[in-house]
Amino acid sequence: MATWKFSDGVELSSGGSLRGGPARSRDALHDRMRGARVRATPMPSSPVPLDASNDFLLNLFAHQVAHELGLGLDTEYEPSIEDAPPEIAAAIRALTGPDSAPFGAVH
Repeated sequence: MATWKFSDGVELSSGGSLRGGPARSRDALHDRMRGARVRATPMPSSPVPLDASNDFLLNLFAHQVAHELGLGLDTEYEPSIEDAPPEIAAAIRALTGPDSAPFGAVH
């Protein structure tokens, strides 16, 4: 199970569960997750819907939210192309080639 801990104390876990931190912060993050779309960079594509069951997408979401809110973020999750949804993995491979280093760029 992967986890992402925001500097306000809220922890996001695989599957989209939230705990810790102020209730107001958890509620705000929960609201942001509904209907969220994430962008995988350096891809020149449109954002994709957040699927909370996919750690690759949760990682993108967590980094994007932390950046937008000016929060620190700590995680041991290391994104890999194998975790990416098929359409994102295919686009990454098309841009970087099959022998590239593990994908980890977030925006």
